Amino acid sequence: MHINILIVDDHQLMIDGIKNALDYDENFKIIGEANNGLDAISICKNNLVDLILMDVSMPIMNGEKATKIISNLDPKIKIIALTMHDDIIHLNKMIHAGAVGYLLKSANKVELKNAILKVLSGGTYFSSDIKALEKVHDHIEPDLTDLKLTEREIEVIQLIAKGNSTADISNKLNISSRTVQKHRSNIMEKIGVNSISGLLRYAFAHGII
Repeated sequence: MHINILIVDDHQLMIDGIKNALDYDENFKIIGEANNGLDAISICKNNLVDLILMDVSMPIMNGEKATKIISNLDPKIKIIALTMHDDIIHLNKMIHAGAVGYLLKSANKVELKNAILKVLSGGTYFSSDIKALEKVHDHIEPDLTDLKLTEREIEVIQLIAKGNSTADISNKLNISSRTVQKHRSNIMEKIGVNSISGLLRYAFAHGII
């Protein structure tokens, strides 16, 4: 079964490079390309899209606005920001818009594939080269009373945000996969979200990650 991918970038050279990087895997099918967010929205309305590689800074409509509109249009579409910006401002904006991944354009094709497969399996992916992640909220201690979350639930959120699967979290916390799923369900109910992107937005807003 093909993974239908849309590439959105205002530099054709970048689009061609991504297409070449993905050509080696027969599971990936590039179903469209766009040079701005407005065209990306149009393609999503008229085609089956599983995943979008979304540039952040583009003319006519930027990646943040396009991500927000597409996420509302079809929440099943997974969006990975693919950008040169490694600062927390752009990262936060894309997460709040609905992106579940953030990858720098310096990534190689192996990391690109890993990121795609990770988010399609229901996880998240953040490039290890994003310097901002080393500093974001490092001075904030979450107020567990205010958040109504347990320490274990905080741990689970942090591991989810780092792209760990249910099996990964189970192994790292030495608990069953069923318990991990129960924690995730409880967390989402407590904070009032029903998706990974919603969980990420909450975690960023409250200094958990």
